[in-house]
Amino acid sequence: MMDFHVMLTPDVGGKTWDASSMLHYAALAGLRFVGLVLPSDGSNFSELTTLSAQVRKLSLYANVEARTGVELRHIPPALLPSMVREAREAGAELVLVHGETIDDQVEPGTNFAAIEAGADIIITHSNAPQVGMIHTAMNEFGKVHPDYTAVPMSVCSAMSQGYIGYDIQNTLRAELLRRGIYKPVSTILTQVTVDPYDDAFHEPVKIIGRTLTEEEAEAEEHKGNYVVKTDTGYRRIVAAPQPENIVEIDAIKTLSDAGQIV
Repeated sequence: MMDFHVMLTPDVGGKTWDASSMLHYAALAGLRFVGLVLPSDGSNFSELTTLSAQVRKLSLYANVEARTGVELRHIPPALLPSMVREAREAGAELVLVHGETIDDQVEPGTNFAAIEAGADIIITHSNAPQVGMIHTAMNEFGKVHPDYTAVPMSVCSAMSQGYIGYDIQNTLRAELLRRGIYKPVSTILTQVTVDPYDDAFHEPVKIIGRTLTEEEAEAEEHKGNYVVKTDTGYRRIVAAPQPENIVEIDAIKTLSDAGQIV
């Protein structure tokens, strides 16, 4: 729903990011939507009134649309329905739930409990292995059918988003229906804007695609692509610049505001 959400809490270095600072830096970064949320176990819902009033006032001058809310963290799944409801009643425009991740495990069942409770849900995923697989397949197809136009990396990325999103969307919808929950699930293929002067363009590090022969590697370099030598031959490498904005943010926001899982 937003370009990013901000935890109003001390970071690892002990620095506290206040609302005015975050809106200032969001505007400098060119962001149009930003969410500011309090990490919560329910005991600080009363702070939302003050935060929301301050953010509304500040956002008038920051040229950034801001919304406030909470991120419920390590809440037992059985308590999430009442906690989400109480957060909404306290004025939370965004109610996030710290879900199940590899890095920070929470109680099993938290993710579906959050959906059932009506928390705001936006799912993101990586696609690096899939992009590499599709890129390899397209290259092999091109070798057999040289008359076909080569598929650029951007299209390989879009194809990977489509099929990963398709699987997530259908699997999630089926499980929701099995649980008696009707909630629309939509997939959006996204593009991002980046800084053209990002240092990552000068030092690409992400290895993709199949192993190349020396002749093929030279051909890639003649096209202007980067290649690196590996233990098995040569591989293409691409830049991974820092995303700055999501092109389709308005579509994501519209669907999320309509109560869909995106």
